[in-house]
Amino acid sequence: MKCQFGSIGRPEAADISDNMEWLAVSSKTRGALWNLGSGDRKMYLKGFRGALVADSGAWIADFPKYELVNHQLVVLKPQTNEATNLRDVPEKGAKQFSSFSIVATKLETR
Repeated sequence: MKCQFGSIGRPEAADISDNMEWLAVSSKTRGALWNLGSGDRKMYLKGFRGALVADSGAWIADFPKYELVNHQLVVLKPQTNEATNLRDVPEKGAKQFSSFSIVATKLETR
């Protein structure tokens, strides 16, 4: 089995699917998703802060703000090479904890 790990620096975020078939790893600048059964790198993209990988290989990644693109949670599908914005995340009041994203909101008082 060949494995294409390429040039990803020191890991900043990682997740593996429950079935141990898919691995997502990111440095500050570059990230990728691998199919561990074949060793193939399925997606190679900008760095992310956190990830949650499903047994199907679909995954959600937390991408920080970059130039004109807001901080976002993005759904990625390696089978079709699709990326869909799930939601914008505020730069302040949001924190990634492993596979959980916590977003603070202001409570309305009556």
